[in-house]
Amino acid sequence: MTRLRSASWPFSLLLVLAGSAFAEAPVRLAPSGDRPEIETITVEVELGGELQLPAVPGQTTAGTQPVVAKAKLVFDELQQPSRTESVRYYRTIEGEAGPAGKSKPLAVRDSRRLLAVRTTDAGRQFAPVEGLLNRSELDVLKTFADPLALAALLPNREVPAGETWSHDAEVMKSLLGIDSVGVCEASSVLSESNEHFARCQIAGVVHGVADGATVEMEIDGVYLVRRATGEVTQANLAIRENRGIGPATPGLTGVTKVRVKREPAVDSPLDRERIGLAHAVAPTETQQLELTNPRLGYSTIVDGNWVVTGSLANRQTLRRIASEGLVSHGNIVRLDPKPLDAETSLAEFRHDVVTSLSNNSVSLKSEGQWLNAEGCRVMEIVTVGQVDGVELEWHSYQVAPPEGREDLPRVALSFTVEKTELERLAQQDREFVHRLRILDASELAAAARGLSK
Repeated sequence: MTRLRSASWPFSLLLVLAGSAFAEAPVRLAPSGDRPEIETITVEVELGGELQLPAVPGQTTAGTQPVVAKAKLVFDELQQPSRTESVRYYRTIEGEAGPAGKSKPLAVRDSRRLLAVRTTDAGRQFAPVEGLLNRSELDVLKTFADPLALAALLPNREVPAGETWSHDAEVMKSLLGIDSVGVCEASSVLSESNEHFARCQIAGVVHGVADGATVEMEIDGVYLVRRATGEVTQANLAIRENRGIGPATPGLTGVTKVRVKREPAVDSPLDRERIGLAHAVAPTETQQLELTNPRLGYSTIVDGNWVVTGSLANRQTLRRIASEGLVSHGNIVRLDPKPLDAETSLAEFRHDVVTSLSNNSVSLKSEGQWLNAEGCRVMEIVTVGQVDGVELEWHSYQVAPPEGREDLPRVALSFTVEKTELERLAQQDREFVHRLRILDASELAAAARGLSK
């Protein structure tokens, strides 16, 4: 295995032990209850590499594009005794990310900076006290080496100097923030210690899946453990990543450097009121996100498996993915306002859907209309057919504003799913529509302001 030589990076933590007498006795590496209540954590991230882009028609190979990212996040955190949950308030969010020369500033709305953070079997979830994150905000907050993942690196026992211990797949899945792990060959070693600190080195290879794409990672780094509390106070990692092109995301070849520093908080904004508000946030099974498109005039609540893949004028495309790959394609179109007759509009909609799919020899499976959670009228047409011998279903919806608001636009949605993927779709397209809201002028203005921050 080629080492990334993270130890040559000029990290201040490597100097902490300089000149110290090394402890001869075994060192207990396990979290204890004796620790500051609230801590300030600084996370710095640097990425350099190339995006791997899918081949376009007429090309036989994928293209590449340089990508860069640099971020500094400073937040106050109160961890729960389980060390799988915490309350956070993000004081500072700085940096930019994107294609080289076209990177954009990182941003999270002020109203979303107080959060409850939980580690679950489905991954790490970020739940703001007010509203929900959108995907770009989640991407800012979801970093390698999250503080809730660092404690799991410790073996929870006494370790002699020079001893190595292995990390299992769940530990590395949490540390690297990926969806699943197939190959895990990672371990740490206690390299040296004194009466106050223990210095550990980590190295290894992890193969898995992230956002439906295969990913290979090589990790190399060091972390410092405060012996009095058994907590990781600093970590410095270099992660070489080779991510394949996914069903909704580009591939990536690059190296990410991450520095994490933990220290007691001073004048923390996490007062009792804010902590209480965060503790009151109800847990959910999956990460919930806000998906808003002011141009199309709608907002809805989705889980993290929906990914927008394109947006142009009055049209948006998205895909639903899982660890196994693509589940469904989606298209959303804005329609002009129009009064709808309850008896004739469904028949007109059915005719439009069947006509648009006439080349696929479709047949009607089901139809209906209902009111969604926001009082919007929904018409639903489900058709079945084949394309190139593959059995497909098309789930078509038209969403009209609540009664009395016929001045607002309508939204048409169509989801294409292979018959074999219906179980994994699990009617999440219907849930997408059930929570969809047509925005009025004031909501559109507020959404546009929020997205521009």
